[in-house]
Amino acid sequence: MKKLLVNEISRDLLSLIPIFHEKLIKPSEGLLGGGLSRILFFTLSIIKTEGLITMTELSAKMEMPKQQMTKIINRLCEVGFVERLYDKADRRIIRIGMADPGKNYISDYMERLLELIAENIGNLEDHDIKDMKNSVECLVRILPKMGKIKA
Repeated sequence: MKKLLVNEISRDLLSLIPIFHEKLIKPSEGLLGGGLSRILFFTLSIIKTEGLITMTELSAKMEMPKQQMTKIINRLCEVGFVERLYDKADRRIIRIGMADPGKNYISDYMERLLELIAENIGNLEDHDIKDMKNSVECLVRILPKMGKIKA
């Protein structure tokens, strides 16, 4: 019984991926502006969440080679969104941190995105809004408990 239920939940979760892409991710790309790609934005978001982070740590989080991350960080430095900071105790260690323009960019973007999402949710029927709230609360509570999918 458990296996059947687990398989059903797995199929349902997979069916959400294209819906999330169509309803949230694709429309949000129009808000990026400033020539920022999705990968640059995602990198910026990780740096904002993690605070000061080394290239090794960032590469691991992004699951990308350091050489590729260096190009991404160079681009974010060029537009003034992040900065390289040398460790005072060991100058060989370089940490990447958010610069004020990067913080402002993320903040403005999130504010605009939240407004758009709220507007779309506000168009739903009251009972659908209540169901969505309960469903999202459950997902936010349960998804972090899952292990990472290993290929």
